[in-house]
Amino acid sequence: MSNLFKRAFTLIELLVVIAIIGILSGLIVVSMGGVTEKASIAKSQVFSNSLKNSLLLNLVSEWKFDGSTADGGAATVNDVLNNWSSLNNGTVSYPPTVKTGSNCVSGSCLQFDGVDDYVDFGSNASLSMGTGDATVSLWVKFDNAIPTQIETLVACGAGAAGQDGYWCFRNNGTSRLHCYFSDGTIPVLQGYLSGSGSLVANNWYNIVIVFDRDSVIQAYINGAKQTGYSLIISGQPAIVQNGVSFKVGAWSSSAHRLLGKMDEVRLYNAAMPTSQIKEQYYAGLNKMLNSGNIDKEEYVSRINNLISQK
Repeated sequence: MSNLFKRAFTLIELLVVIAIIGILSGLIVVSMGGVTEKASIAKSQVFSNSLKNSLLLNLVSEWKFDGSTADGGAATVNDVLNNWSSLNNGTVSYPPTVKTGSNCVSGSCLQFDGVDDYVDFGSNASLSMGTGDATVSLWVKFDNAIPTQIETLVACGAGAAGQDGYWCFRNNGTSRLHCYFSDGTIPVLQGYLSGSGSLVANNWYNIVIVFDRDSVIQAYINGAKQTGYSLIISGQPAIVQNGVSFKVGAWSSSAHRLLGKMDEVRLYNAAMPTSQIKEQYYAGLNKMLNSGNIDKEEYVSRINNLISQK
């Protein structure tokens, strides 16, 4: 008859098992945390896609500046292509510098020197507003605290007597968003679209400018409507032909240069709804978080700032 021994776990064995379970639980928590973060990023990427898809028929041009030029190189025509169609590709007689990685919102971006850099996208008829609405969307980061010169964001005419089109810029000495508009009528309309000190240095801003021809020009900065600052344009309903080239970084080949970076410029021939402006901003924040341009604390802070303004 064999002896049978009933054997229990020792205290050390139990501790080892508990430790192993604890380690596995920790790994699961970390893994789930990563899944949660990836889900959040994926959600915002859906937001970005939904913005473009919802206005798919109204997107005229999209300039991402994601060419093949290495960081620090002079931009070429391949860096200023229209990613939406074969029309409205840029030319770079005075090329800005290409920046990449964490310097940009996503992929590559352009660094303007404030002296002679700009990009000219021509005067194709598709860039003309006609009698309809339009929206310009872009990301910009200014290098100087208070501009000593007018820093052009986008220019497509206006700013001169009898010249139709629009011209939007960061005003010198005030760090405010300012815009000119005209259908060829004199005088040219102009006014501030944001308050004093609203555009400071070393911050990426998502600026969206909506041209509602039946109402006003209204700006949104980082998804927030600039309440109290708009420019009434309903009194100028005639055709805006934009005979002058569409430019970024300068009003003309010799004046009003941007000192800073610009990324993801889009032009629509419709007035963009507020909800989609916010979705675009959320998507851009996630791109910057992924590229290391901002940390999680700034990411959360920016979202909370926008939520608090609702």
